[in-house]
Amino acid sequence: MKIKNSALAIQYLKEALCNIYWYDELYY
Repeated sequence: MKIKNSALAIQYLKEALCNIYWYDELYY
């Protein structure tokens, strides 16, 4: 269960970073 949650958290962070990156590209 813990490992599954960690994997999910990593995936969520990756998606969040991608969204921030794309927003950054769009903004500038």
